[in-house]
Amino acid sequence: MTENPRPVHKPSNPGLAIGLILLSALATTSGQLFWKLSASHPGFVLVGFAFYGFGAVSMIASFRFGEVSILHPMLSTSYVLCLAFGYFILKEPITPSKIAGIALISLGVASLAMSHHRSKIRT
Repeated sequence: MTENPRPVHKPSNPGLAIGLILLSALATTSGQLFWKLSASHPGFVLVGFAFYGFGAVSMIASFRFGEVSILHPMLSTSYVLCLAFGYFILKEPITPSKIAGIALISLGVASLAMSHHRSKIRT
C-alpha cells in the first residue's frame, strides 16, 4: 500500500503575502502600543485587542498567498516598528545596542527577501 504524498501549497501571490505580513506586523505592534498606553488610559485596552486581532487575521491571510518560511521571519519588522513607536510616541531612548539589533534584524529580513527573489529567478 502506497501513501499519498502531502499536497504542496504553491504560493499564489507572494507580493500580496509580503504586504499582508507587513500589515500584520504594523497592526500587532500598534496593538501592543495601545496596551502600553492603557496603563494610564484603561480604555485603550480594547483598541489594542482590535489592532492585535486585525494583525492576526492579516497574518493568516498572508500565509494563504505565500511561503511561511519567508513570511513568518518578516514579522520581525515589528521590532523595528516598536523601536520607532517607543522613540516617537513614548519618548524612549534609542541606544547604540538597539540600533545594532535593528540593523541585524533589517539585514536578516533583506537577506530572506533577496534569497527568495533569487530562488524564483532560477526556477
